[in-house]
Amino acid sequence: MGQTVIILLVATIGTYLLLSIVLGATALSGRENLKRTLAHGIWLAVALHTVLLIVRWVDSGHFPMANTFETMMLFSWLLAATYAIMQTVLKNYSLGMFVSPLAVLGLSFAFFTTNKAPGLVPILKSKWLYFHVPFAFASYAFFTLASVAAVAYFLKEYFLKVKRQPSKLKLPPLEWLDTMSYRFVSMGFPLLTIAIVTGAIWNMNVADAFWTWGPKQTWSLILWIIYGIYLHTRAVRGWRGRGTNIVLLFGFLVMLITFFGVNFLSKDMHGTFFN
Repeated sequence: MGQTVIILLVATIGTYLLLSIVLGATALSGRENLKRTLAHGIWLAVALHTVLLIVRWVDSGHFPMANTFETMMLFSWLLAATYAIMQTVLKNYSLGMFVSPLAVLGLSFAFFTTNKAPGLVPILKSKWLYFHVPFAFASYAFFTLASVAAVAYFLKEYFLKVKRQPSKLKLPPLEWLDTMSYRFVSMGFPLLTIAIVTGAIWNMNVADAFWTWGPKQTWSLILWIIYGIYLHTRAVRGWRGRGTNIVLLFGFLVMLITFFGVNFLSKDMHGTFFN
């Protein structure tokens, strides 16, 4: 079964990679009808990715979110699936050429880590694992999509400024990208809030305290404050454009520190995800 997981992983990476190349090529060619048709290929990649997760689940005997190999597969799936739903609902296919390469990176990271499927370590044998981790990773997926929209925003802004945009490359209007970033954060923020609350409850069961100011809790709180400030400045102050998108990119950097850096260095239960 372990070999099957690796074969499926390689096939899924290949599907996302091919989709990235094709979407990038069609975007540069300016063939919008073809781009819309090929953009639906994200559902094929997500379907194959879903099979990969199910096979890993059967192989390991637990939902795949117990180590680096599994969490990277789960995060990449949430990112791709969330985007696939978004593009289907909104019928806008402009960000797929950014999202697919990110899925490739996430799964490639998983590929180069250990793929052993040991049972859950005792500290992870808690019902809160199935609330805390999915909500946290789902929030990360939305924040990543917000950052993708922010990057596209700055690319579009640059092309408008220098008036040398590739003639056939069509990026959405700045206002649309700015609005999408806001929507993504608006969906990710409550998910992060739930993740922090359920994590605190889980921590109470482990350390007899809701909050111990461990590295993961501290950085998660910093991340929550950053995106809270972003939402406040948008909703209350009415700020838009370049400044708020810079905050998004800074938030994404903090998210990477929270997701990767803290976990690699952590000595608590979060460190078990990165072994």
